[in-house]
Amino acid sequence: MNLRTHKRADLQSAAIDRSATPPRQKGLKAIGEETPICQFQYDPLKDKPMILLFDVYGVSFIGKGLNKPLLEGVQGLRAKGWRVGFASNMASMQKPVFWNVMGLKDYGDKIFCSGDLNVAKPQPAFYSRVASELGVAPESILFFDDSATNVEAAKQSGWQAFLYTDVETTLQQIEKIHGV
Repeated sequence: MNLRTHKRADLQSAAIDRSATPPRQKGLKAIGEETPICQFQYDPLKDKPMILLFDVYGVSFIGKGLNKPLLEGVQGLRAKGWRVGFASNMASMQKPVFWNVMGLKDYGDKIFCSGDLNVAKPQPAFYSRVASELGVAPESILFFDDSATNVEAAKQSGWQAFLYTDVETTLQQIEKIHGV
């Protein structure tokens, strides 16, 4: 991660009322020491317990639009702390279209695409890189794809993976596996 650094003294104004300044917190640098501008990078996929990933083409996006019955069906899981994401063999330049224009951002936390990972499903490295980026054990990932080859590769990588057939079956599988 490339972080720009600055001297905190550069940001201090000439007249500071030190009596109003709270005591320095543990781990903070003294004035004049180099400090990264951004010490904490928020990742919405890091602080929630279970991961639910869907393939984009054929699962989350069917025909000419989003698979809203499925995506709306899992919103209750997001409210319970599940992280919902998407895994696709799309090029990096397609991601903003699906995320912003098509609206996947309203239903999930992140898209993992082969264009960003430089590896595609069903290669094992795709699954290990996604799990690594998520910072979770592979078995905590529940994955649905419309390709049996991709499902088998995900299982070989330790994911709980299932072939997507329809919305009702998928929601039933999630409920059966995790009792939600």
